[in-house]
Amino acid sequence: ACLDLLRSHCVGRFAYVARAGVPDVVPVNYVLDGGDVLIRSGPGPKLQAAERGDRVAFEVDDVDLAGRCGWSVVVHGTATRLSATDEAHLIVDAAPWAVGPRSHVIRVHPRRITGRRLD
Repeated sequence: ACLDLLRSHCVGRFAYVARAGVPDVVPVNYVLDGGDVLIRSGPGPKLQAAERGDRVAFEVDDVDLAGRCGWSVVVHGTATRLSATDEAHLIVDAAPWAVGPRSHVIRVHPRRITGRRLD
């Protein structure tokens, strides 16, 4: 059910540890490749976290403010930077809304996926 909810959206929040050990959370476009989350990125701290193979989190939610209900899915896993060869074999690709070059792909391989409904 959590993977179905993840597939229903294209914007989530990527949580990672940036420079100097400071946690950061940023909105990103994403797509699922099987159960893995793929994110396009330019150079910078997100990509550096993936190059280090850091443990990260990824979150997607949908909230109905008027109805006071919604859901949230959190993916805890390991981030890696895909090689050019691996990128060339991708069937799906995340199309970023942000301007600027996003020529690298970060893969978040889940170790744990949890979901919560707010009713």
